[in-house]
Amino acid sequence: MPTEANRSGEARSSKISRSQKIEHGIDAAGAILKSLGSSTHKVSEDANPRLEDLPDLPHDHINIAENRAGVEALEEDALRSDEGHPIASLLACEAGPAAESTEEMSVEQYDGVVQNIHESLGSLSASCNRNSCERGEFAACILRFAGHDFMDYKNGTGGSDGCLNFAETDNMGLASCLTSGVGNPPQLLSSSYAKVCTNISFADFLVIAAEAVMTYTRGKAMDAMSGLEQIDFKTQYRYGRNTSFLCTETTTADGMPKESVPLPNPEGSCDEVKRVFIDNMGLSWEETAALSGAHTLGQAKLENSGYKGYWSGPSDRELFNNEYFVALAMRGWLPKKGVGGAADKNIWVRGDHASSDYSSFDHVPQMMLNTDVCLLWTNSFNKTIKAGDQLGCCAWLNKANDPLGAGQNDTACARAKENEDDSEGTEAESRGWCCGGDKHHLDCNKDSPSGKAAQHVMRFAKNDKDWITAFKRAWAKATENGRDDLIWLIAPEHKHPPPEEKSYLMMILLVSVPIVLIVVGAGVYQVMNKEKQPGGMSRRPQQQYSSDSDYPAGFYG
Repeated sequence: MPTEANRSGEARSSKISRSQKIEHGIDAAGAILKSLGSSTHKVSEDANPRLEDLPDLPHDHINIAENRAGVEALEEDALRSDEGHPIASLLACEAGPAAESTEEMSVEQYDGVVQNIHESLGSLSASCNRNSCERGEFAACILRFAGHDFMDYKNGTGGSDGCLNFAETDNMGLASCLTSGVGNPPQLLSSSYAKVCTNISFADFLVIAAEAVMTYTRGKAMDAMSGLEQIDFKTQYRYGRNTSFLCTETTTADGMPKESVPLPNPEGSCDEVKRVFIDNMGLSWEETAALSGAHTLGQAKLENSGYKGYWSGPSDRELFNNEYFVALAMRGWLPKKGVGGAADKNIWVRGDHASSDYSSFDHVPQMMLNTDVCLLWTNSFNKTIKAGDQLGCCAWLNKANDPLGAGQNDTACARAKENEDDSEGTEAESRGWCCGGDKHHLDCNKDSPSGKAAQHVMRFAKNDKDWITAFKRAWAKATENGRDDLIWLIAPEHKHPPPEEKSYLMMILLVSVPIVLIVVGAGVYQVMNKEKQPGGMSRRPQQQYSSDSDYPAGFYG
C-alpha cells in the first residue's frame, strides 16, 4: 500500500503530465468561476495553475463538451490539492462563510429552496421531444447529482454529504448543474444554493433540491394524466447533514485507508446493483427497484457516461411518473453492442413494432441498461442477462404476464395484434411484434419473469401509487444512511396523517367502538351477577397486590 509521501509524489507527477491539458481548459474553467461570482486572479506561470489563479473570462465561453479534456484535468487538479474538491471551489457563498452543517431550519426555509428550484425549472423551455428537453435535462442533472452523492455510502461513511469526485467517470457531466447550467439565461444549481448557503449546508440543500425537482416534474405528470397524486417529501424530511469538503481523502478519521466505493457498473448487471444498493446501502429489492424509477427523467449521454439514450418516452423525460416501469415491462428490448464504437458499452434498445422510431442512433434512442433489464428478466436458463453477452435474448412479456391486462394498455407490444384489428393473435405473432422479427436471439424468460425485482417492477408498472409509496421510503433511507442524529423539519406530533390514513383510522374506530361497548357491557353484567350468587353468598374478595411486580403473569408474562 503506498505511503502518504508516495501518494503526494504520484499526485505531483500526475499534475505535471496534465499541464498541457490544463492550459487548454483554462478558458472554460475561468468562465465557470466567473459565472459563480469568483474573484479574478492572474494565471500562475508554472505548469500547475490552481483554480483560484484562473482568468476572468466571459460567461459565453463556457462549453463543457468542447473543453472536456481541460476541465477534467482542472477538476482532478482540485481533487488532488490540499484545499478539497471541486464543489468547495465552485460553490460561491458571497453572503458569508458557508454552513458546514444546518443548525436550524424552518418550514419556510425549506419551502423557499423548493420555490426557487421550481422557478428555475419553470423558466426553461416547455418543449420536450426526442432531441431536446431542457426541463428534463436540468431536473435529471440535479436528481442524478443527489443520487450519486448517496450511492457511495458503505460501512457508516459516505452517503449524502454533498461531496462528489467530478474526476470519476461516473460523475462526468454533473458539474454542469453547478456551472454551465441549462437554458438561456442558464439556470444554475449554485445560484439557488447561494441564497441559503450561510444557513443550510450544501449536503442538506442538495437533498431538498432533488425533492423540489421531483415535486415539480410530478406536477407536470399530474397535468398530463389524471388520477396521479403529488408527493409529500416535506413531512418526512430531516436536516443536519454535514457537508464534507474533503470527499477524496484517502484515510478515515482514525487514520485507516478509506475504501473507494464505485457506483454500479451498468455492464455488471444486477450483481453491481446488489453490491451498492443491497449490501452497502441496506435497501431491499423493492426499494432498489423503486429508486430506479427516477430514470424516468432525463437521458444518458455519450460524452458523460459513454451511453446514449433515454429510459422513458421522448415527452416523458420531464414527467416524474411510473413510465420507466411501463416501458421496461411493456416494450420489447434487444441487445445492442458497442455503443459509440466502445466495446465495453452495451445497452438494450427497443426491438418492438415501434422500434424504427425509438432505436435509431440517428436520434436519441430509447434504451435500458443491464442494471435496468436485470430487475425484470433473466435469460432462458434463469441466469442474469447482459447486453454484451455472446448469447443474447429478446426481453419481452407475453400476454399472460402483461401487468396491465387486456384493454388497459394500448402500447403493450404483445397486444399489438389485437389492438390493431381486435384479433386474439398467436404467441408467435406477439413475439414478432415485440422482437421485430428477430430470429437470432432466444427469449428472456417471457413466461415467468424472474429478475431480482420482477414482482415489484410488474406492480409498479400497474400501480403508480404503489411505486410512489415505495420510492418515498427508499428515498428517506438512502438520504439518511449513517446519520442517526438528523432533526425533523416538522415534529412528528405536528404531522397530519394523509387522507387515506385518516380513512383507515376512522374505519378502525367505527369497528372497534361497538366491540368495546359490548365487552364492557358483558363485564358489568358478570360483575353484577357475581355479587348476588345463589344462597346469598357474596363474591370472593379481590386479592390485593402491593406492587406491580406482584401481579400474576398475563399475555406478556
